[in-house]
Amino acid sequence: MSIEHPIHSFTPGIPWQDSNVDLKDKIEIYLHALDVLEVEIDSERMQQDFFSALATLQLLRFIYATKAHPRTAILVQTIIVGLNDLLHFALLFCVLVGGYIALGHAQFGWYRPEFKVRDSSILVFISDEIEWSNVIELCRKSFRGFWSTFLRSILPIATAV
Repeated sequence: MSIEHPIHSFTPGIPWQDSNVDLKDKIEIYLHALDVLEVEIDSERMQQDFFSALATLQLLRFIYATKAHPRTAILVQTIIVGLNDLLHFALLFCVLVGGYIALGHAQFGWYRPEFKVRDSSILVFISDEIEWSNVIELCRKSFRGFWSTFLRSILPIATAV
């Protein structure tokens, strides 16, 4: 009785047990199967995004269709009037968050590995896995360095005037 390895069920058609097939060929078949799987996952992700957008549009269409009734029309008009402010808030929020992410990347990218790449900087901003005491201490050191450099460069100019 032979026990089948889990990889055999994942990759049918790869002759893992066959000693006549070179290991390099087996690995190439396996990597090709992984590439095909990745393409299928990307396709399903795109379909999921499309159907999510479609469902959101249908929900908005349903909410807008309730405008026909006089009592629900008040709610729809309130949403329509407030949408302008919500969009401005979302734009301002994205600018601020993007600024903080860029600032973290520029300020701490040389020191902390989490901030070296912008994508990981976004994850650090979203998650709470970083030890903020170290970041605060680094900010204090950077702030002291900035002010000492600023005063060293401004003080001679200010005294010369």
